[in-house]
Amino acid sequence: MTRSPVLTAFVAATAVLALLVAVQALLAGRSIAGLGAIATHGHVGNASFVVGIVTLVLALLARIPKRQLWLGVIVLVLLFVQTGLGYIGRNNAEVAAWHVFLGVMTFAAVVLQHVGAIGLSRQARSASGSSTS
Repeated sequence: MTRSPVLTAFVAATAVLALLVAVQALLAGRSIAGLGAIATHGHVGNASFVVGIVTLVLALLARIPKRQLWLGVIVLVLLFVQTGLGYIGRNNAEVAAWHVFLGVMTFAAVVLQHVGAIGLSRQARSASGSSTS
């Protein structure tokens, strides 16, 4: 794998996704504390899902290793389920509880994806640096 603009975009997209999921946690906490923000939490959640799709497309275009690609698929599935649980959980406390739990798992998966993306970028940089020396 060579370092390319697509790989750089993939790394950036994983960073944006991790930031969006972290912001969702903050907004959810503010809502639970009575400070509102649940509508914004939902909008950021929808944006996260879109960025998850973009991230997976970039992963395919960058031809990242299958292990990292599967992680991207898992992240997208988690985001999809999270979106559904978020809407259903508005009227069901049990579903809302699962939404919170899955949100934590989603954040862990997204951070793992970003750390892996950084590793791939460093690996590609090292490979391209050694081939030009």
